[in-house]
Amino acid sequence: MAPPGNTIKFVDQIVSTPRPGDSFHYYSWTRFLLGRYDVLHVHWPEHLIRSRYRALATVKRAALRLLLARLRLFSVAVVRTVHNLEPHAPVNDEEKRLLDLLDRRTDAYVVLNPTTPTPADRPRYLIPHGHYLGKIGDAGVTSRLERTTSFIHVGRIEPYKGVDQLLSSFAKLNVPDASLRIVGQPTRALRLTIEGAESEDRRVSSRLGFVNDADLADEILRSELVVLPYRQLHNSGILWVALSLGRPVLVPDNAATRAVEHEVGADWVFRMQTSLTADVLRASLDWARSRPGESPPRFVARDWPSIASRHHDMYAATLAGKRAERLRNERPM
Repeated sequence: MAPPGNTIKFVDQIVSTPRPGDSFHYYSWTRFLLGRYDVLHVHWPEHLIRSRYRALATVKRAALRLLLARLRLFSVAVVRTVHNLEPHAPVNDEEKRLLDLLDRRTDAYVVLNPTTPTPADRPRYLIPHGHYLGKIGDAGVTSRLERTTSFIHVGRIEPYKGVDQLLSSFAKLNVPDASLRIVGQPTRALRLTIEGAESEDRRVSSRLGFVNDADLADEILRSELVVLPYRQLHNSGILWVALSLGRPVLVPDNAATRAVEHEVGADWVFRMQTSLTADVLRASLDWARSRPGESPPRFVARDWPSIASRHHDMYAATLAGKRAERLRNERPM
């Protein structure tokens, strides 16, 4: 991952409160192949070998093979955070072979929720996604802001997130005062789809492009319900942004979202039992408008210092196991 910058990233949760002696380094093939480090932590491993340019993708795949050899030579501990059940974009055969090789070199897995499967023969650590209380926006202003949007979808706008279905279902929603807003950076094809929906339905509006954290929070706070119509939602940072800002969410029903509802409370999560339809949108809007919303969502062990500390402990335990394995292998028979 890239180093922390002007916007909040997942990596901030890990490096926010380092312990004495900790040293973090970020994504760089030069450091991967030539630098010294004890633990390699991989998140979104497919990004290591992908590029829109075929020649660069070929170079990155060759670099990963060299990296795997170096990890073995220097007994580097490898940790992987499993964010999704499958990559968002399908992998081809060569990518799958390389990702399988990396998985075989992985010493420990980090999962963000208890429903994520991992190999049974290696350690597994549950370290939840952090909340954003005090990190983005101010949930305290939510009662003072005028609700200008019924439904909002925010974040990077990718095909797997189901925005096309959201637009189609909203077009059939016969609720005169309902509105839909789409905020974020879309793919080229989805930009055309969203702009077409805007031109046909005055209830639809958008803000397409990069949105900074402060503006993102403002957009969410002015909405009644944050809609995450993903075709498969396993983990979502935007979900925790919305809940941290005191806005309820509409999500697909699955084991992961049921776990979220169990933690934060039923007043904050509307789970759709079917695919997204106009009827689901109507029911969720009625629910959002009638919910008491007096108690804030409950967050369990999602503060960033706790998450950073648990990552440190996981790194230390994984590295100790790796060193013990190396000593066993070096011991004469």
